[in-house]
Amino acid sequence: MFSPATAISVLVFASLVLGLMRDLMVAYFFGADWHADLYFLALIIPLFFENSLAASLRDTLVPTFIRKREEGTAAYHDMVARIGGGLALVSVALVLAFAVTSGFWLKVLGGAQIGDHGSHVMAAYSIGIAMIPVVLWSYFLTSICHSESWFVLPAWRGVIFNLGAILALTFLWRSTEGLLAGMLVGQLLHALVVQRQLRFVQLRMPMLTARPGPDIAELLPQFLTLLAVALLLQLGISAERLIASWTGAGGLSRLSYAFRIVTVPLVIFGFAVVGIAYARFSRAVAIDDRQALALAMRDTTRICLYLLLPAAVAMFVFSGELLALLLQRGAFTESDVLHTAYVMEAYAVGLPAMGLSLVLGRLHVAVRLFRRLLLSTLLAVSLMCVAYFAVYSAWSIEGLAISTSAGAVLQCALLWITLPRDLRGILGRRDLLALAASLLLLLLVVPLCAGHGLPGILAGGVLSLLLPGGVLLLLMRREMLSTLARALGRQS
Repeated sequence: MFSPATAISVLVFASLVLGLMRDLMVAYFFGADWHADLYFLALIIPLFFENSLAASLRDTLVPTFIRKREEGTAAYHDMVARIGGGLALVSVALVLAFAVTSGFWLKVLGGAQIGDHGSHVMAAYSIGIAMIPVVLWSYFLTSICHSESWFVLPAWRGVIFNLGAILALTFLWRSTEGLLAGMLVGQLLHALVVQRQLRFVQLRMPMLTARPGPDIAELLPQFLTLLAVALLLQLGISAERLIASWTGAGGLSRLSYAFRIVTVPLVIFGFAVVGIAYARFSRAVAIDDRQALALAMRDTTRICLYLLLPAAVAMFVFSGELLALLLQRGAFTESDVLHTAYVMEAYAVGLPAMGLSLVLGRLHVAVRLFRRLLLSTLLAVSLMCVAYFAVYSAWSIEGLAISTSAGAVLQCALLWITLPRDLRGILGRRDLLALAASLLLLLLVVPLCAGHGLPGILAGGVLSLLLPGGVLLLLMRREMLSTLARALGRQS
């Protein structure tokens, strides 16, 4: 009835909506006090491992499992068993390490909250640590599903764990611990369902003194590079969150609310465009077609800028009105809206650079420029962390958000500079002029819609889509006509 692509799109959108509902409920019940801070603090460690170790492992294993399946079922199942056994040992070691060092991490993560709410911090910390093995195993199962061309079942994960959090917070346990427990149970339930479908997955614990086989050893350079890049990015994000927790109660919550809302377009862009672009990059590299690679990069860059530049303008102009519309109810006050709006504006400035960095990073991986990707990320994150410590005492969480946007711009510039020369000038003068004209029109027209509540927000959003979208369609139409004319000329 529905194609897999359609089903996945629906599930991604449902997960995004449910995740936003979850955060709106957190704002309604907890506002920007220590309860909300504790929720965001407890997620720092599991999200760190999800976005670094788990994501790098998945991106490395999917093509590897596909190649191994072509060699035969027995070899494929043997590799799955060995990697699964090693991952199980790593998961147990991580949980034990964080359990033994809990005193240290509670002091680091607890910030100002641990003195008066130690038992709550300990409970939230324990649930967060319990998420680590579940997240790692879920991503491992996802890599197997993708190698088997099962895409829909893994896409249910975000829907189920967000729904679990909402149900737990609504009906069972209205506290930070209840919210986190609902997320944990939802992820565990999804992992068990996927595991049941993959009945052939059996663990084979590797001997501690055994060397990895050649099939696994050849994965290590690419995996370690991707892991290092992901770890650097997550260290930057974690540093920002930890410093925000030092600014007093509510600082981390406001920072997290603002980031969550501003990056909604980035999440949609990442799911809808970046994955497809990465496949186009990889196919062009595989057949050594430099022209196809440049065209794929040009198309993706256009879509990125024509989507995220208008989104950044809209987020900046309507920051206060959006926050009031979405969050100003329950425990989230007008003062919280005012302070969060400043942070949202600072993040909005760096939104296009964040999206373009995603594209450029995937391009570096496709053409195997691992060292350049790693060095560019290292320099950008290092300078960003220096900026965090330099500005937070004077500018508080607004300074942290400005530093993040500046770091995204710097990373984007470094990734662009380190590209091969034939891929740097993919946007011509006409593209740049069209982008400048679109941005100027947006800056002149969209602010006129501010101050009119929901109708103004809707009008500004429509204009933000139509103005650049019309320019993009006009450019693509002209190129299609010129291409057709050249083809007809060759035939005649």
